Amino acid sequence: MKEVYKRLESETSAVRYLVAVLLGAGINFTIGVGVMLSSLSALVYTPSQALTSQSPFPTSVSILVIFYFIVGVVYATSASLTFQPKRIVSPIYVQITTSAFVPILIVALQLMKPVTDWVSISALALAYFMISLIMFFIAGIGQTPIVRYLVGLNGTRENTHSFGLVINSTIEDVLRVLRNDSFQEALSVREEPKLLRHAFLFHTPLGEPKRFFIVVMADPDDNKKTQLATVSYIQSYYGIFKGGDILDEQRRSTIKKVLKKAGITFSDDNTESLARLRAYRYGLSVTESKLLTLRSLPPHSKAILTGLTLMAVIMTGMWKYDYITTEMFETFWIFTGFAILFDLLPLLRIKRRKLS
Repeated sequence: MKEVYKRLESETSAVRYLVAVLLGAGINFTIGVGVMLSSLSALVYTPSQALTSQSPFPTSVSILVIFYFIVGVVYATSASLTFQPKRIVSPIYVQITTSAFVPILIVALQLMKPVTDWVSISALALAYFMISLIMFFIAGIGQTPIVRYLVGLNGTRENTHSFGLVINSTIEDVLRVLRNDSFQEALSVREEPKLLRHAFLFHTPLGEPKRFFIVVMADPDDNKKTQLATVSYIQSYYGIFKGGDILDEQRRSTIKKVLKKAGITFSDDNTESLARLRAYRYGLSVTESKLLTLRSLPPHSKAILTGLTLMAVIMTGMWKYDYITTEMFETFWIFTGFAILFDLLPLLRIKRRKLS
C-alpha cells in the first residue's frame, strides 16, 4: 500500500512540476517577447556599436533585460518552495518552454494578415524560435545557480544512509582514534575545526560528490560513553540521493575495525540520538532554503507569497512606465492568478489536514 501511495505521490509531483514550468513560461513570455524584440532592434540598428562602450545598449532595453532576469529568479524560487518535499523548478526548463511560445505568437500574428505564405511564416517562426531559444537559454543558465542557492538542494533524510554507535569510552579516547591520519585517509574525511561545544564533526571535502559526515559527542546521560552517528549521500547539481549500500557498509566496517583495534567496545545504536540529529543537521544543511533561513520563516507560504508579490510589483512598474504593453500586462496577471491558485491552495490544504 505504501508503494502505491509513493507512486501516486511521485506522479502527482511530476504533473505539478510540469504545470509549474508551463506557468513560469507563461509569466516569462509576457516580458520575454519584449526583451527579445527590443534587443534585436538595438543590434540591428547599431550592429557594430550596440555592445561597445561608445554606443551602449539602450537604457530601456537594459532595464527590460534586468527585470526579465529578476522575474525568472523570483518565480523559480517561489515555485520550488511549494513542493513538499522541496523540488527545484529549473529556470533552464522554464526558459526553454518560454522560447517554444514565441513561434506560436509569430504564426498567430501572421495568420491575421489577409495573405498567408506558409513557407515564409514557417521560416520566420523557426528563425525567431532559434533566436529566442539562445537568448532565453543563456538567461536560464544565469538564473539556475541563484535559484539553487536560495532554494537549497533537493533531498531529505530518506535520501541518505545513516548509522550510529554507542561507544563505551570517553570522548577524548574516541577522538584520539578518529584524529589518526590513517583513519582519516581511509575514509577521506577531515575534522571541521569550528563546531558547537561538546560536538565534533568529520566530513569529506566540500567538492566531493560522495559526502560522508561523522559526528561524535559525549553521551548526555553518561560521560563515560560516547555517541557516534554518520550521514552519507551522493550529491548532484540539483539534489542528493542515496549511495550504494556496499560503500556505506565499508565505512561502517572501517569505523568498527579501528575502534576494536584500539581496544574500545561499542554497540549499534538505531535510536534518534542527539549525535544522529546533529549529523542530519550538518549533513542536510545543503538542502536548507537560504531564503527561509535568513528570514527565519518556517511557513513556506510566506516566502511564496513574497515572491509572487515582488513579481507583481516589478511588472506593474514596467507597465506603468511603458516598458510592456497593456495586453502583455493583462496576460501576466492571468498567468500569475493561476500560479497563486496552483502554489498556495495545496499549502492551505496541507495545513488544514495537519490541523484536523
